[in-house]
Amino acid sequence: AKDFQSLPLFVWYDYLCCPQDLSSEAIDGRSCAIRSIPAYVAKCEYFVILCPVVEHVDERKMLSLASWAERGWCRTERLARELSARKQGYSIVIHGAKQQTLSGFAADRNGEFSTLR
Repeated sequence: AKDFQSLPLFVWYDYLCCPQDLSSEAIDGRSCAIRSIPAYVAKCEYFVILCPVVEHVDERKMLSLASWAERGWCRTERLARELSARKQGYSIVIHGAKQQTLSGFAADRNGEFSTLR
């Protein structure tokens, strides 16, 4: 808890930090947000991956850490984290309300650049 009180806390949450709608204003904002990913991720001491196992409401498919690791934008954020100048910090995977782990990554799959609808 001391870490959170003594220094500024930077949080990047992709769904909230990138405009999701299809208006021209949102598309411009999304482009700016995507270009800023490396800068924001480099400032983060804690890289948090929120990926409980849940069913996507519209597509009726299961989402999990495995599906997170396949998504191109998530892989881009992870790569930005791994290549950032920050040599210290933590990657925390939140699997559910009572299960969190510290994590390393291996690029063992092909990713997909797509959006969930």
